[in-house]
Amino acid sequence: MGPRPRQIVIFGGSKFRPDDESWGVAEELGRAIAERGWVLVNGGYGGAMHASSAGARDAGGEVTGVLCDLFGAEGNPHLTRSIPTDDLYTRLRELIDRGDAYITLPGSTGTLTELVLVWELINKRVMPLRPLLCLGSFWEPIIRHFGSETTFDSRLGPSELPKSLIDLVTIVPTVSAAMRTLDQSLASQD
Repeated sequence: MGPRPRQIVIFGGSKFRPDDESWGVAEELGRAIAERGWVLVNGGYGGAMHASSAGARDAGGEVTGVLCDLFGAEGNPHLTRSIPTDDLYTRLRELIDRGDAYITLPGSTGTLTELVLVWELINKRVMPLRPLLCLGSFWEPIIRHFGSETTFDSRLGPSELPKSLIDLVTIVPTVSAAMRTLDQSLASQD
C-alpha cells in the first residue's frame, strides 16, 4: 500500500449559488485538486462546499465532507465519504487535523473562524507549518491588518517560523496560482 493521498481542505461560504462567479471558482478548484490525485476535504454542505465537491467528482476525485449534527441536514450529493460530528468544535478539529494544506475562499464568520484558527494554530506552533492559502482578494484586508505582527512569542521561545504573521498565509489570485503554490509547498514537505 502506497502513501496516503494528500488531503486539501477547502474553507468557504455556504451561500454561493450556481450563478455566482465564486461557484465557478470553487468548482474549478475542486477539479484541480482531484486532477492531482489529492482528496478534497470540506464541510460537506452547500455553497463553496457543494461547488468544490462537484468539481472534484467531475474529475473522478474523492471528497470527504465533515458534517455537523447542529445543522440537521444531509451532506451534498457529491461526497464520497461523510464524517459526522456532534458539534462545531469537533467539526473544526476534524477539518483541521485532516489537512495537508488549506485553501480559503470567500465566506462569512464560519469561514473566517476556520481561516483564523488554522493561522493561529500554526503561529502558536500547535500544528506544523502547512500551506494556508486565500484564493482571491476577499480576505486580503484581514490578512494585511494583522500581517505586520511578529510570530515571536516570548512564552514559546525561539521559532523556525517566518518572522511575521503575513508570511504564514499566501494570497493567490487564481486557481492555477493556488495549484502551483501547493505543488511547490507540498513537494518540499516530502
